[in-house]
Amino acid sequence: MEGGLRRFTEDVLRREDAERRRIARELHDTTGQNLIAAGFELGAVERGLIDPSPQVSTALSHARSLVDASVSELRTLAYVLHPALLDEAGLGVALPTLAEGFEKRTGVRVAITVAEELAARRWLPEIEIALYRVAQEALTNVQRHSATKAARVALQPCAPGHMELVVEDGADGRPGDTLAPPVVEGAGIRGMRDRIDALGGSLVVTPRDGGFRITATVPTGAGPP
Repeated sequence: MEGGLRRFTEDVLRREDAERRRIARELHDTTGQNLIAAGFELGAVERGLIDPSPQVSTALSHARSLVDASVSELRTLAYVLHPALLDEAGLGVALPTLAEGFEKRTGVRVAITVAEELAARRWLPEIEIALYRVAQEALTNVQRHSATKAARVALQPCAPGHMELVVEDGADGRPGDTLAPPVVEGAGIRGMRDRIDALGGSLVVTPRDGGFRITATVPTGAGPP
């Protein structure tokens, strides 16, 4: 029964990730390119006008700014849906880029550490995407629920044949502090747990005074073929 449920969860997550990848590619390759072309056309119109009125010049400039902003937002959305860098360079490179982009978008300071022996390693795609999604969701939880505007992310080896991803907010409380309220496991944490369980790993959510720590531990298995 448990094995069947795990296989079902793996299949659902695999389909979800494939759909995310497809949508991200369509946004980048089709919608994004159309917006860029529209920006070029607006520029051609702007250059072709002879002595346009101030109102027309202002409207064209505003339209080009809207197109440029939309292209930027679309690229961010495509990256959040599925980061091409994860496929190309692996988890050790994609995690720092995730942290940097998250910090720029939200103002939450993120300190990230990737163990040297893991930085250039590649893992099976399902391991890399699972840990990436855990980091992504955990950072979102920091932004939404933490009393601080800082977070720490660490990817490190632990038990033999395993590695762990640790994400915690910048609260001053100690893990396991008796004053810390229990963490309510909403859809985000359940989704993280499903991903890690499907790999035969474990997800531990530890309340801290004013914050939380999430530790995802997975067996490393073999590298990609």
